[in-house]
This record gives sequence, C-alpha cells and structure tokens, in this order.
Amino acid sequence: MRNIIDLRIHKGIIWNIDYVLKVYPFRMPNQEKIKYSNQYIDKFIYQGFKQFGKDFLKQVNGRFSTLYYDEQEKHLFLARDWIGEVPLHYLITSNGIYVANTILAIRNATKDKYDYQYIKAFPHSSFQVFDLSNLNQNNFENSIRSVSPQLYLNFREQVKNFQLNIPNSKLNYFKEIRNHIFDSTEKRAKTYGNNKINLLLSGGLDSLTVAVVLKRLNIEFEAYTISAGHRIGDVAQAINIAKQLKIKHHIIELTEKEISDTFEKAVEVSESYHLFNIYCAVGMLLLGKKLKEKGLAMAFSGEAVNEAVGDYTDWIVYHPIKKQEVLLQKINQDRIKKVEERIIYVWGNVNNSSKYNYQLGSGLAKHAGARMIKPFYHHQIQLENPYYDISVLGRIVSITEEDIALLGEKPGLMWEIFQEDFKILDISKKQISNTSKVRLQDNTENGENGITAILLKNGFDQEKAIEIYNKIFDANINIVKNTKRLINN
Repeated sequence: MRNIIDLRIHKGIIWNIDYVLKVYPFRMPNQEKIKYSNQYIDKFIYQGFKQFGKDFLKQVNGRFSTLYYDEQEKHLFLARDWIGEVPLHYLITSNGIYVANTILAIRNATKDKYDYQYIKAFPHSSFQVFDLSNLNQNNFENSIRSVSPQLYLNFREQVKNFQLNIPNSKLNYFKEIRNHIFDSTEKRAKTYGNNKINLLLSGGLDSLTVAVVLKRLNIEFEAYTISAGHRIGDVAQAINIAKQLKIKHHIIELTEKEISDTFEKAVEVSESYHLFNIYCAVGMLLLGKKLKEKGLAMAFSGEAVNEAVGDYTDWIVYHPIKKQEVLLQKINQDRIKKVEERIIYVWGNVNNSSKYNYQLGSGLAKHAGARMIKPFYHHQIQLENPYYDISVLGRIVSITEEDIALLGEKPGLMWEIFQEDFKILDISKKQISNTSKVRLQDNTENGENGITAILLKNGFDQEKAIEIYNKIFDANINIVKNTKRLINN
C-alpha cells in the first residue's frame, strides 16, 4: 500500500520457531507448514497473532520490529519484542505512515511533513492495529482508526511471578539463571553457523561472564577492547582476562581527534541527548567502524546487568579544564536498588508516564538502544546481548536489594551464578570481588584516561549534546531545564 512507507533495515529474528509451531501449529496462507520463518518474519508474526491472539506473541522468543499490512482486512499491524531489542519508530503524516528503525530515517524521508513532536517510539512488549478500511487518500492521518498499543507481556508481572516461585534453595535459583544465560548465548551464537564469534570485552564483570559462558560452551571467539591511549584501568583488566582465558585479544586504539570528531555523529546516530549515552555511543561508533573495516558483522556484549541489579553510582569525574572533580549524573542510591526501580531501568514504563519518552521510549529500549544498538546498526553490525532474555533478567531483577547486599552486591551475585564455571577456569572469588565497576567511557574510576576526559576537554558537555540534538532532529528540548534534570536524575 503506497501510504505505508516501510523504511526498516532490521526486522529481527526468531530463535524458537520449532517450539512456537509445536504450541501453535498453523499454516501460512498459500504456503506449506513452515520450518523456518525468519525470511518472512513479519508475515509469520502477524498470521500467528491473527489466529491465536496476543498469547502467540508471548511465546515468540526473539528480537523483532514487525510491520504487516493485511490486504484483506485493510489492517496495518505493528509489534515489537518484549525488551525492545530492535528499534522501531513511526510518524503518521497527512499522506502516509512512515515506519523505521531510526528517527533520522523518518526525518530524511518525510522532509516537509516531518514534525519531531509527533514521532513515536513504538513501545516494546506491545502490538497495535490500525484500521485503514475507510481510508481517505487525501487526508490520511485523520481517516485511520486505531486502538492504543496493547501489552502482550508485562515484565512487572513476570518479575512478581519469579519472586513467588523462588525455591527454598537459592542455589537452585542461581543455577536456573546460569542455565538460561547459557541457553540465550548458545541460541544467538548458533545463528552464525561456523562464523567466528566476537566479544566486546570491556574489562568489567558483565563482559567477563559472557566470555566465561562462551568459553564453557566451547564456542570459538575473539575479544575486542577500546582504548583511548592508556592501557590501564578497564583496558588492563581486559588484557589480563584475555590472557587468563587464552582468548585472542585485539586492542582498538582511539585517537583524541577521532573521539572529538565523533561526538556530533554520536548524537545523530544514537538519537539521544543523554550525556551518559552519548559518551558511550562515541566509543561504540568508533569500535563499530573498526570492526566493519575488519569485515566483522556481529559482536556479543554483556549489556543489561547493571540495570538489572541497580549497579550505578554517581558519575563523578575529573574535569581536565576545570582541574577539579565534577558531577555529571547524580544517582539515587536508595531508589535504584529497589526491585520496582530496577524494573523501570530494564523494561521501563511502556506508556507516557515516568521515565517514558514519547520519541525515544523507556528502559533499555531507550538507553542501550541509543548507546549500543543504534551505533552498531549504523555500521551494519548486529550486537548480541545474551542477557536480554526474560528468564535471565526477570530472575535477576526479582532478587531483593537485601539479598543482593548480603551476597556482596553484583560481584557476589555473579559469583553465586557462575561459581562452577569460574572455578573450572581458575577464576577466584577474590578476582571477581576486585573487578572494578567503571563506566565504559571512563576507563578509570575518575575518568582521566578515557573518552570522558577527552570530550570534556573539548567542550562536549550536556548542554552541547542537547544543542546538537535540537539542531539535527528539529526538536525543542529545553537546554537549561533538561541539563539540570539529567545531572540530578
């Protein structure tokens, strides 16, 4: 239909097609029963939904941003995976509906019809039907009928169910988490056949655990770490981890000029004005470029763990121009560790309240999408996040703040989950406990030897990020008000 402009580059993939067809056996119209649907994922998801309703969507294990137009019913169907792993935005104009993975693609296609305030991030865990049966071609936006997006999966309820079913033995619960992260890693790796797997090894605990899982699954892989010229802090930890696990390791050196020259592009590609996302996106954009030059098309990461356990502290770094420590983001430590707040950081509120952003979304769909997924998509590289599994994140988020504290925060939790594997690979509990928590863009605790210091030195602060964002996307974000809001969280 000419009024539906599909600008998507990434549609997604389903990992459990055989299981879904076993639970919901159905035939696609005019086709034999399918064994593999990823080549026509939109049609598969829509037909399953049409025949079995939202329960069908609940059973689909994969990442997807779905658009399908039903010629017979004159219905347009949109749906997105439970955590928003594949970005999806749309804009309804007077002459059509534009659907894309990025806001920029819509901006470039709509031209004079573009209006930032009406851009929508399609909510994850949701589906929506637009009735186009009485369409007026001359007045498209006022003649379509649609219900609001509807949830097919509520992560908040899933977490509650996990809490209600925690076994008496916590060891069994940790083992369940371990088994699910192994399954999630293996299913993602299998989609690449015999192609070599790549891992973003930051030097922190999260990517270390993914390295351990890949190693224990006997999956061959190589590791990549970015460095802003100093092989200390996280970079040094990554080097030691690679040696310890006998992994082929590549250090990707970034120059100060490369980093400074990439800031504006990072705002554009990440489609975000949050400084903590932009600084990270600078590194990911440059890393993605280097990986692409090497002919690589995918990489694994440890994304999502910090949100799941509430492992963020105030972002305080040394400012190289002001010659003093500055606060870039204030974190409410009491609030972030609570289960309800961790639900918001992981899944968000898929509506127009709380931390939801009309144009960008909420939870990991907004933040990890900006700092990690979109920068890699820009270079046609698929980022694999094995922690993006509801059975993994749901169980981790369900653990109370009191229990996490008793375990020794994230290091203690990771030890409980992977201690069998750590011991086999000769990784001690002391090593896990001593693995520092540093933001990727900082490299060291005070940020002196990372991307952060370089960008601050060159004047790329929160106000500058919003200024650039407004210019690129024709937005009207209040610079002073939102700078203050973002710093004080």
